[in-house]
Amino acid sequence: MRSAPPSEPSCDKTPATTLRIITRSASSALCEAPHKAEFERSLIRERTQAGLAAARRAGRTGGRPPKLTDDDIEAAKALLANPDIGVTQIAHRLGVSPATLYRYIPAARTANTPDG
Repeated sequence: MRSAPPSEPSCDKTPATTLRIITRSASSALCEAPHKAEFERSLIRERTQAGLAAARRAGRTGGRPPKLTDDDIEAAKALLANPDIGVTQIAHRLGVSPATLYRYIPAARTANTPDG
């Protein structure tokens, strides 16, 4: 039996050996994938929390701005005292939906019934 020349590395290139190598590589990649995803997700969570903390320290708060100001709420309460004005009309004047008005003033549900 002849040995391979020194310039060419000898390796077994039979189909069975190649298939075994591919199968092992694929199975190890599949086993490691969930751990890698969990690790990456934890990094994202950590960076997000650090960014939110830095924003709070800088005096910024997150979230959507309120739709109604305190003055709008007071005006709505004053209008609700008049039984001739419906909740829908008050909401329309303030540029919000009746649901938004009810969210800010829960007592509005019993004050006036919404008109069509």
